[in-house]
Amino acid sequence: MKYKPTKIKNFLISLIFGLFSLNIFAYDLSVESPHFKKPRPGQDISAGFLKLISTKNIQIKSIESDIIDKIEVHTMEMESDGNGGKVMKMRKIENPQLIANEEFILKPGADHLMFFGIRKALKKGEIVPLVFNLLDQDELTPISIDFYVID
Repeated sequence: MKYKPTKIKNFLISLIFGLFSLNIFAYDLSVESPHFKKPRPGQDISAGFLKLISTKNIQIKSIESDIIDKIEVHTMEMESDGNGGKVMKMRKIENPQLIANEEFILKPGADHLMFFGIRKALKKGEIVPLVFNLLDQDELTPISIDFYVID
């Protein structure tokens, strides 16, 4: 049987999109498009993005990585600059919460992950696992999520 290039191409595209969307069944957590920007040359900070949906109310207690010193969930808000204008300010979200069956979206220009102290040069397409320590009532559960590095 001979495969047509379009069939192979469609299969590969489906496979790639499948990698960007996974369900963590044990915790009833849906994860979509986990990725982050490769740091600019000479920089050790970057931002990360994904969408989470949980069937339970849970808190993101912390996020860890073997190659990143500190990871925080940040929000961006317009604030007065004191001169009648506005300026965008970033703030750490203390105790970020996932509300049952609601999308928790981290995207450019809005709430996002901030990475401080990236200790490794990263390449586009590289996979970096992050461990999300999730608190459900009194139970802390670590969940590993693979993030893809983009330009």
